[in-house]
Amino acid sequence: MEVAENSLAGATCYRKLVLQSRETDKVAYRFELFASPDMRFLSKELMDMTLSILLWRSAERWWPSILACLLRARRRKAESTPQS
Repeated sequence: MEVAENSLAGATCYRKLVLQSRETDKVAYRFELFASPDMRFLSKELMDMTLSILLWRSAERWWPSILACLLRARRRKAESTPQS
């Protein structure tokens, strides 16, 4: 196994490591790992939570009006359903 690439992962302080088999190896492989800034931890992927946080904050702001709308629709449905 050899390190084919060692670079920064985007605009982060994590390192992207591309490992691959050597030409002399019987089985060919190539995969990426991400190393933490202190090189102690390896991960198969990095997840950028920026968008998730923005969506969550937006949902927090609109949640009360969405909930009120859902409750009104449920109430209307209950009122229009004939009871036996």
